[in-house]
Amino acid sequence: MREFAAFLLGLLIIVGGAGYAVAYANKAEEVVQPIRFPHAKHTSLVSCQTCHTQVNDTPHAGLPKIATCMGCHQADVSKSPEAAKVRQYSDRGEEVPWIRLYELADDISFSHRFHLKQGLDCQACHGAIGESTQWNTGFGKNGTNGPSGRDLMGFCLACHQGRGAATDCVACHK
Repeated sequence: MREFAAFLLGLLIIVGGAGYAVAYANKAEEVVQPIRFPHAKHTSLVSCQTCHTQVNDTPHAGLPKIATCMGCHQADVSKSPEAAKVRQYSDRGEEVPWIRLYELADDISFSHRFHLKQGLDCQACHGAIGESTQWNTGFGKNGTNGPSGRDLMGFCLACHQGRGAATDCVACHK
């Protein structure tokens, strides 16, 4: 009887562990940015491209450089301690060590510039990021955690199909 109970306990641990892995392995990891950045406040004043300056010229949108931030934050435009952190980084001659939230697998060929030229706006892929007060999750190289927590490849493929864009593998995969 003890052997059977031990077997059931072992089985329960294995099944429970597998269930946990399936349920949580694909969840976006929450990160803490060095500055609590309110996209909602910024996008009410400037476009995404004001801060993500590389989006129209390179395949990647890029992370904001301190010089870009200081274009507005040179003056004390806000009494926020977070805005003060921007000036502190600048005073030290340092870039803000932003943590990248979106990263595609190495075999994916994606260009923000190309997608913008096709008429897509940032919200098409990034959802309501412009309404957020602190954006701290993205999607990773394992192809999960696409917008709204969906499978990234499925999300992109559905968009391509809906717009009549290329759906053959080599259109996006190297």
